[in-house]
Amino acid sequence: MDKIIKLIIWPVVVIIGMLIFKKPLLGIIAQIESIRYRNLEIKFREGLKKVEKTIKDKEGPELKATSPYMNLAKDHPISAVMNSWRDLEFAINEKVKSSGLPEMKNATKAINELFKNDLLDLEVKKALDELRNLRNQATHTPGFTLSYDDALAYAESAGTIAMRINKQ
Repeated sequence: MDKIIKLIIWPVVVIIGMLIFKKPLLGIIAQIESIRYRNLEIKFREGLKKVEKTIKDKEGPELKATSPYMNLAKDHPISAVMNSWRDLEFAINEKVKSSGLPEMKNATKAINELFKNDLLDLEVKKALDELRNLRNQATHTPGFTLSYDDALAYAESAGTIAMRINKQ
């Protein structure tokens, strides 16, 4: 009997502690900005903040996209990120076509070519690179989870950058 009590006492204490401090723990977890998986450090929220700062710092009329992926982000946040990136790629490809540049299958090459030809400014290029990196983290990292808020922020940022591309 003594061995059983010694064996289960710590798990019971931990569970009781988690129940008592449930709200504070959830608040702390919600503020986590990076997750480590092996040698990869994922800083999704930090990357989103960079993109949002670029959008806010950019001169010109305030552009803010509302996301058509709000409902998708609730149940499938990574799918909302993927679809938002796809829409952004469409805007990039349309800009390439309308500029008379040769069609490119690779978004990175298209972004670089648009920038090289002064069809994208540096801030938009940096935001596109960051959004691409965030999309890659979300879609290619095993076990990666994404909150509704972060997925929606990504989708809104991608939509806003797409609007800027169309206006440039």
